[in-house]
Amino acid sequence: MRIVAIVVAAGLAGPLAAEVRTVDAETAPGIRQAGFLAVDLTSGRECRRAQSRLDDRHAPWSTFKIPNF
Repeated sequence: MRIVAIVVAAGLAGPLAAEVRTVDAETAPGIRQAGFLAVDLTSGRECRRAQSRLDDRHAPWSTFKIPNF
């Protein structure tokens, strides 16, 4: 992981600029409501957002299909 990050960082010759846009997920129309959980596997540290939604079950939103052989 670290080697890949170093190679990518070395490939950037100049400053990197990006536009950051934020959306209020609670009031924006058409945005799905979901929870988020990220776990650092080395330290066990967890980052949770909208924890009350983590146990809600729903159909996948992805269009990525896995062949059923």
